Amino acid sequence: MDLIKQRKDIECMIINKAMSDKKFEELLFSKPSQALKQIGVTVPEEFKLNVIREGKGELTLVYPVKNAVGELSELELVNAAGGSLTSSSQRSSDG
Repeated sequence: MDLIKQRKDIECMIINKAMSDKKFEELLFSKPSQALKQIGVTVPEEFKLNVIREGKGELTLVYPVKNAVGELSELELVNAAGGSLTSSSQRSSDG
């Protein structure tokens, strides 16, 4: 599966769950890793997980880190480890 599509699919799943479940939304901002674990998404401990709430009239673009040729991206490393990585002006940090 294309890594960009996989990441977007996971993000959509998380957003839909948060919009339909207030307790999940609160946990997503207070303890993101725990919230994601509830829906079967595991983020390795060495990753810092940021959840950002977009404000009215804002658009957030996440530009991934470029890697040297032959190196795996963080997303590829997470997927290789069997986990998944995600990411709207409220911030939460976990890790």
